[in-house]
Amino acid sequence: MTKVSLTEFQKNVQRYEDQALTEPVTITEDGRDRLVLLSAEEYERLKRRDRRVIAAGELTDAERELIAKAEVPPEYAHVDNELNDGRRGRRIVTIRAMTQEEIELISKAEVPSEYAYLDEELKDWKP
Repeated sequence: MTKVSLTEFQKNVQRYEDQALTEPVTITEDGRDRLVLLSAEEYERLKRRDRRVIAAGELTDAERELIAKAEVPPEYAHVDNELNDGRRGRRIVTIRAMTQEEIELISKAEVPSEYAYLDEELKDWKP
C-alpha cells in the first residue's frame, strides 16, 4: 500500500487517483495516517463485509433458538479450545455450548448503569 503526505497527494492528485484503482493509497498529515483513498469497487467489497451488531436483548425468540441450535463446522472446532484456555480464571463459553435458559438469561440481563454508555458507543460499531 502506498503512503503519501497530504502535500504530495495535492501535487499529484491524478497519479494517486489512478494508483488507488489498483491499491489503497494512505494520505498522511503531520506524519499520521489521515485518509485512505481506494477504488469504488474495493469500497463496495468492504461494505458487503459489514456486520450488524445488536444487543442480546434485541434478539427475537426465533433468533435465540437458531443460535442455540447452530453448530460450528468441524474444521473450526479448534477455536473452542482457544476460547477456553483458562486465562485469568475465566471460562469463555460459546453460544453453541449454552442452554436455551442461559441464552434467555443473558438476553434479559441489564447492563449496570456505570457501563450504560457502552450501549451508545457500540450502537454504530462495525468490525
